[in-house]
Amino acid sequence: MVKKIIFGMAKFCDQNYGYGSKNEKLGFDPHRFLKYLNNSKKVNNIEVSKRYKDSLKYILKLKKKTIHYKIDNIPKNDDLIEDYINKDIKDYFAKTGSKLIEILYLHQHEIKIISNPIVLKTLKKLVKKKKVKFIGVSIYNKDELDFALKSKIIKVIQLPVNIADSYLYSKIKRKRKIIVARSIFLQGSLVNDISHHPKKLDILEYKKKIQEICKRSKISYFEAITSYVFNLQMIDYILISTISKKNLIQIFESIIKIDKKTLDLLYNHSKKFKSWTNPISWGVNQYASK
Repeated sequence: MVKKIIFGMAKFCDQNYGYGSKNEKLGFDPHRFLKYLNNSKKVNNIEVSKRYKDSLKYILKLKKKTIHYKIDNIPKNDDLIEDYINKDIKDYFAKTGSKLIEILYLHQHEIKIISNPIVLKTLKKLVKKKKVKFIGVSIYNKDELDFALKSKIIKVIQLPVNIADSYLYSKIKRKRKIIVARSIFLQGSLVNDISHHPKKLDILEYKKKIQEICKRSKISYFEAITSYVFNLQMIDYILISTISKKNLIQIFESIIKIDKKTLDLLYNHSKKFKSWTNPISWGVNQYASK
């Protein structure tokens, strides 16, 4: 059940991201929160992206943390790809003072990008030059997952996994890659106020099913939605994004071992395809990476 925690900077850099909790609305002091992260022994990995405003400058304040970086906006013109990627990485090192990226993700997940030979060859060179340790990809559909599983260059796959959506995770039949779970609370919609959520009825109906299972199993709903991903065997890293110290502490304190019968029941519900779990279907502008 031991998983590595990644702190995602999306929420930190945009407090309006996702469906935030009451704790996150009490006032946010970024410097105090960064100090807490620096002192945390449970959070040793930080995920950043140029898309997350100001996230690169905060790396300078995060000491002894392993950095995961997402690159996107790669040009479609093959002649421009190698120079674009190399310049992006060069700029990243210049702004952060870093010398190594633990995981470099292709966050521009279109199959034409992640399967482009020039893209992959350029990334492979970065690994050979020891500027990047592992190449990863953030995936959103089965075609992307199938390619990532077969690729020899892609070593890390980041995908949505939560108590409502394990559809893509269920398609991984054999552990061959490093697996990272994101969107473990479905951008906060599984636990926070969704009175204005476009898929409110679907979410509430599903939550009711999970709460009934929790009642029979004598575990709390929050314990279930938090611990579910931690109990899945093939998950290596879990991405969490919040701006509340109280939320992080509550998450860590709610991780429990779920008995096999209950876990299997939750998994059987979660692995069924549901269109409403995809933030793209919500019709709102989200980073879709939490």
